[in-house]
Amino acid sequence: LAVIDDASSQQQSPKESWSEMNLDDVEEDFLSETNPLQDITDNVLSDIMKNQVRPESFWEHVQAFTSAIDWTEPLIVGLLGFHIFVFGSTVWVIRCKNSIIQLIFMSTLTIVCRCGSRINAYGSQHWEEWGITQNYFDAQGFFIAVMLCVPLLLNSLLLLVCMLREAAYLLFQVTSMKMKHKAKQLTKQQKQPSSSSSSTHKTKKSASKSKTRGKQD
Repeated sequence: LAVIDDASSQQQSPKESWSEMNLDDVEEDFLSETNPLQDITDNVLSDIMKNQVRPESFWEHVQAFTSAIDWTEPLIVGLLGFHIFVFGSTVWVIRCKNSIIQLIFMSTLTIVCRCGSRINAYGSQHWEEWGITQNYFDAQGFFIAVMLCVPLLLNSLLLLVCMLREAAYLLFQVTSMKMKHKAKQLTKQQKQPSSSSSSTHKTKKSASKSKTRGKQD
């Protein structure tokens, strides 16, 4: 009897192992194959995202941007204070009317704008250390462009317009001085022949008077 039981157990064990192997293969095949229900849900979610209300006009984009930012955070307040300081410095540089200082200041603003991408990359890695609650530094650099680069470019543009205005005013003054100088030269040239003619006329009169006196004598 013991021999028969061992033989029966040996006959059943391969079947059980084969069935277990088949179940494992079926599970792997089922998990590896794409689920049609998952595809349907993905399509439905994509349609829902497409049909969501998104900002269309420029004003709606501005409202969405302003509502997404917490304006009480230290970074935002620091940026606003920095732009106020830069604008005041721009006004002072324009009033001082020193071309060297204006060029240095404008080149500094353009260099900071040029480094905007690097500042964005550094901020995306260390934004938690700056005391803000969310990562504003996206991959496209929209936040750093709006909050840092655009105001600096506007200040540099204002400075450039004032410099061009001063250059145009100086050019106008130089041309007017040249025209006045030419006009003075023309008037001098016109006065010289008239003075020479008057002198010859006077000499003729004096000669005629001397002749008449000689005849009388």
